[in-house]
Amino acid sequence: IAGALAPSGTLAYSIELVPDGRYKLQRTGRFGHAQKYVEDLAAAHGLVPAASRTVTLRTENGAEVRGLIGLLQRR
Repeated sequence: IAGALAPSGTLAYSIELVPDGRYKLQRTGRFGHAQKYVEDLAAAHGLVPAASRTVTLRTENGAEVRGLIGLLQRR
């Protein structure tokens, strides 16, 4: 993705959050990711965090699924 972005290009993403580690397969069959893992991986490919916000991504079986909406920018 980083290579496809123009210089100073921006990537928007959303993830389900896990509190620690890198990522985890949830009981729902979806993957959750740690914010630090995503930002470290992005940095390794020349992307820096531009903004992020913790949000409710959806409601599943009556429970809110917490996640993160973020922007990464190419250096």
